[in-house]
Amino acid sequence: IDNGAFSVWKSGKKFDLDKFYAWLDNYVNSPRLDFFFIPDKICGTEKENDILVEECPYKNGVPIWHTNESLERLDRLSNEYQRIAIGSSAEHNLRTTEWWERMVEAFNTICDEGKPRTKVHGLRMLAPEIVSTFPFSSCDSSTVTINTNMTTREYPKIQNKRTRIVIFAN
Repeated sequence: IDNGAFSVWKSGKKFDLDKFYAWLDNYVNSPRLDFFFIPDKICGTEKENDILVEECPYKNGVPIWHTNESLERLDRLSNEYQRIAIGSSAEHNLRTTEWWERMVEAFNTICDEGKPRTKVHGLRMLAPEIVSTFPFSSCDSSTVTINTNMTTREYPKIQNKRTRIVIFAN
């Protein structure tokens, strides 16, 4: 489950942590829920995000490490949690040279002989060149949703929306 903190932040509103956990109470023990992302403070400090991680009332919560945070924090989280998530930051825009370099540093930090010591989820990292480069256990992206809703003007050779869904999902 995505906690929605990024969308709330983009809208200019304040994230309601109590409301999120009250809502999550209905789902957290479901056998269908493997994990959820612990709410993070967008553009916050490591300390602010560590407090949110420490205050999480459930054990299947996944902390998020942002590429502008220290490798020491990433190392600590990868040793303490069965799964972590990696998200980009304003300092490392997705797929820029700086981002690629930081991702290599990140995986060098959490990998032993090329294998991560914990499961790693990539936030917004489902692009084939990313998935084929780094050993993620899972990733997510809005790419399929965005591209399948494009009109046939943007994709004139793919007229049928269901066909676009299958193509982009693959």
